[in-house]
Amino acid sequence: MSQPLAATPSLEDVTESIIFPPGDIFSDEPPLESDLQGFHLVDGQYQDLVPTESGWLWSQQLGLYLAVYLGKLRFFTPDGHLVMLPEEESNQQAFFG
Repeated sequence: MSQPLAATPSLEDVTESIIFPPGDIFSDEPPLESDLQGFHLVDGQYQDLVPTESGWLWSQQLGLYLAVYLGKLRFFTPDGHLVMLPEEESNQQAFFG
């Protein structure tokens, strides 16, 4: 079970983070799997998100995992599939017709 943080992350902490729908904060500085951290707002306090064995973090708000893939933050579906970027989808459609 996650433990409440001693203090709510400061604005300085958040500027190095990616903020998603209300209540979720993910930090990737530097973008290494072992450094990925996430927090979820519960009753006015941020609690650590516990990563999966693979180091992925679940965003309840988005219904997606966030993980470092090839050195970049990427989303994954609940069943583990990479969510493609628009340009990746275009390339795939061009390649496969």
